Amino acid sequence: MKIDKPTLTTLRKFAKVFADARERDANESDTVMYLIKFFEEVFEYDPLAGEISKEVPINDKYCDFGIRLQNKTAFLVEAKSAGTKRLTAKHIEQAETYASHEGINWVLLTNGVIWQLYHLTFGERIQEELVFEVNFVDELEQKPDWVWNTLAVLSKRNVREESLDTFYDQQKLLSPKNMVNLLLSEEVLMKLRQELNHKAPSRLDVTTVFEAVRDVLSQEAIALAADIVPPAKKKHRHKHHMDDTPTEGEHGDEGGQSSGSSQDPKPAMPPPSTSNLEISKPQTAPPTL
Repeated sequence: MKIDKPTLTTLRKFAKVFADARERDANESDTVMYLIKFFEEVFEYDPLAGEISKEVPINDKYCDFGIRLQNKTAFLVEAKSAGTKRLTAKHIEQAETYASHEGINWVLLTNGVIWQLYHLTFGERIQEELVFEVNFVDELEQKPDWVWNTLAVLSKRNVREESLDTFYDQQKLLSPKNMVNLLLSEEVLMKLRQELNHKAPSRLDVTTVFEAVRDVLSQEAIALAADIVPPAKKKHRHKHHMDDTPTEGEHGDEGGQSSGSSQDPKPAMPPPSTSNLEISKPQTAPPTL
């Protein structure tokens, strides 16, 4: 969705605030103050209504703040100073502990410049998954629509409508691993093979098509789907079809008897057996922001 001018103007104002804070290496306390103002003006949370709460205890300390709607914490915000050079998942370890006790699946890690949203899954151990990373300061002018559409999932309107979960499902659907699985699935490979064989000088088998598609994908994407293997071939009996009947010129005599053991026309490649590649069903698209 294209960003409107008033929103872009407001985002540019805060981008300058965070850029200046980064330049002078503002401390964490100042950064939190700017972030709370951002959540109030941009995401439309009301701190007076308790929607931005700093009373989130973690191991005798406090998380920087949490976003609460309908008496429930929607996500935690772990803030670092604007001058922090690199943000990593280690920065949210304390927030993860509190989130696991309270059943909170979302933690935002940010220094105002970089925004990282993590989804948490709880089991024998806490698994964090980076859902998005946005360089708000440096990318806003390059791709403002993408920056806003990504960050806007954190807005009050979208969080209230549970769009975070919808966004997460869509991100998983469009992840490099899932896209590689889809592109190298039997259904897609067989369709590509069918189209290519219209122009190919000799019939292509599905393994050849698999290797050709794999070669044009990025190595990073392939690495994320390292267990991908080409579909297996099925052993089958060659069958003659109506269009495989020898023409008159191929008979050895007038009675239609073959003068020798002529070679059968090359049969079409049968569908490969079912492999472990799954095609994910489309998920519901996130609501228009």
